[in-house]
Amino acid sequence: MINALVGPAGATGKEGATGKEGATGKEGATGKEGETGPQGVTGSTGAQGATGAAGPTGPEGPTGKEGVTGAAGATGVAGPTGAQGVTGATGAVGATGNIGPQGSQGPIGPTGAAGATGSQGATGPIGHTGEVGPTGAAGVKGATGATGLVGSTGATGATGSAGATGATGSNTLGGAVAEFGAELPVLSGECLGNYAHITLPGPCPTGAGHDFAHTEGPVPAAGGSVSNLWAEAGSAVASKDSSTVSVIKETTTGVQKVVMTCTVPAGASTCSNPATAAVAAGEYLLVQISTTAYPTSWRVSFRY
Repeated sequence: MINALVGPAGATGKEGATGKEGATGKEGATGKEGETGPQGVTGSTGAQGATGAAGPTGPEGPTGKEGVTGAAGATGVAGPTGAQGVTGATGAVGATGNIGPQGSQGPIGPTGAAGATGSQGATGPIGHTGEVGPTGAAGVKGATGATGLVGSTGATGATGSAGATGATGSNTLGGAVAEFGAELPVLSGECLGNYAHITLPGPCPTGAGHDFAHTEGPVPAAGGSVSNLWAEAGSAVASKDSSTVSVIKETTTGVQKVVMTCTVPAGASTCSNPATAAVAAGEYLLVQISTTAYPTSWRVSFRY
């Protein structure tokens, strides 16, 4: 069926009565396509349809040319310091360089706090000896350590040379003091009484072992020494007179012997004798006064 040009629409006539439907004719041949009419007015946009499924990614296009570098932006505010990272492993020690010339000594800086003691490293080569620095302040004395174990006794050393002889001590031989005396005047040739009978003088006994008033003894078994005689008269000896005090020992066989004397000179009343005389065990001691002066009392003592 050939499409005709579309003319203006005529007035609509009255609708006639519907006739009977005729038989369907044969389909005619397709006519030629008519010319495209002018574009009609664009209709309103319809509702957006549902998004379709994403298509497959296309191949990557070629890299474009690098653009011009833009101006540097303003420096931003420093951010907070981040946590310290893990310390990396210590690198290998480099080879020791040549020793440079020694520089001048700088001022001593303040002493820093003592750090923890690290493990001892390998001993390095010995460097040149530096100048001696100023002596530092003495450190605080550490606590006293525990007493160590007593060491074994060393070998006896060689005997040293003899020391110089000391000064001579006082002559005080004998541990006992014998005392004799007479309260009454003593005539020349008489003996003084012993400590227990110091009142009366009398004739010197010839058997001392049987006399208890004028003798001292017997001397102990080890023997002894008479020393440091001291005598005092009751009055000073007159001019041209003298008095002699004699210590006599009587042996076990009855023999009497003078072992020590001292003499009171005119005008004096005392005499002494620091000498020493040995006496044997079992012997007895007596004290006799020989005088040209007027009789007087006496007191005598000595060590033995």
